[in-house]
Amino acid sequence: MSVANQKIDTGAEARAMSQYMHIHALEASGGFTYAQMGIYQAKPGTPKSQLETGGGTSNAEFAAIDPTTKQPVQNGARQVWISETALTSALNMSQLASQVSLFGIVVGIALLLTGIGFAILAVGGTLRNVEPALSFGKKPKLEKTPAVPVA
Repeated sequence: MSVANQKIDTGAEARAMSQYMHIHALEASGGFTYAQMGIYQAKPGTPKSQLETGGGTSNAEFAAIDPTTKQPVQNGARQVWISETALTSALNMSQLASQVSLFGIVVGIALLLTGIGFAILAVGGTLRNVEPALSFGKKPKLEKTPAVPVA
């Protein structure tokens, strides 16, 4: 399904978009996932033992330092994964919401048909014997019995 440059307004399109985003994140990171990359951008000359498989380092001692903040520079490719994870989670939740709403509609229709079926059964049962249907909710009339004198 192609969703490029289109409005995403269905659950299926949201799911397709999240799958494309996953592919693009893999391309941007050289095929490595979030967990395979270091937190920081490694400075030149970092020993191989301090580098992560997907690039960067998790050791702040070997991280490149931002001259303005004097803090270690975050690994840009890893940040792509953080953004991709957040955005695809939202898209997948849209797809889930779409499926749950469809489920609710189907259950509602099933309950409506069940109610109609029970109504038909109830009417069919009362048409055979009208007396119970007409007396439903009425108190039964008690007949007066003659009092027997006590001797």
